[in-house]
Amino acid sequence: MSFINYFAMGLIIGVGSVAPGVSGGSMAIAFGIYEKIVEILTDFRKKAVSELHFLVPLAIGGIIGIGAFLLGLNFLFDKYEFFMRFLFAGVMVGTFPSVYSAATAQGYKGYYPLIFIGTMLISIFGYQLISGDFGDKITPFIAAICGIIIGVGTIIPGISASAVLMALGFYKPLLASVTEFKFAIIIPTVLGFVIAVALLLNTVKWLFCMYHGEISFILFGLLGSSIAAIIPKIYVINTSFFIALALSVFGAIASYIFGKKAAQKSHD
Repeated sequence: MSFINYFAMGLIIGVGSVAPGVSGGSMAIAFGIYEKIVEILTDFRKKAVSELHFLVPLAIGGIIGIGAFLLGLNFLFDKYEFFMRFLFAGVMVGTFPSVYSAATAQGYKGYYPLIFIGTMLISIFGYQLISGDFGDKITPFIAAICGIIIGVGTIIPGISASAVLMALGFYKPLLASVTEFKFAIIIPTVLGFVIAVALLLNTVKWLFCMYHGEISFILFGLLGSSIAAIIPKIYVINTSFFIALALSVFGAIASYIFGKKAAQKSHD
């Protein structure tokens, strides 16, 4: 596969890592490169040099995707937060078929729906307990927690770290801090991210190997709860609501088509 192909994959995975409703890990699964990334990172010293042709364009694409999307997303959230939340909720719904396919890739058991429902209900209850509006204030400690959440969302497919941050009220202030290059916030965020990735890589590899279906449906439940968490409260049915609803449908259709095409390419 060429430099351009890996670069394009990295670009989309980078966007998926920061866009609410999308998971960088899920995008990597859709492209068929998730397990390869985990294997390289868990044995980095031995495999890094031989896989430079893969890692370099993927990393460059990821960094550019994150940077470009963050700058544009900050503007959109400042001006149209209500509509953006509905759009990304739709994007999340559209990923359901691909996430379900990945979750049942190694078989299906009758109790999996119970895991999905139980995880979703517990997660929604947790959001209600700890969610809040932090306005424009974010501390280095909160930034480190955000970094850990981003690391978890990057490594574990199906979890949209941005959607979780949005539900907790951290997303907008963190986004503003990053785009304004506030290094007192950026540095602890990066440290939290690195710590989470370092701790999770081998654990995730083992869990997916031993309990693929169970872990996948836990992640599926977390994805479902994120949708309920990021949709804003509706107080009146008006034109804005119908525009937001249309954006949600558009997001669902677009992400479904993208996921389907990406899965087809990964099998070609």
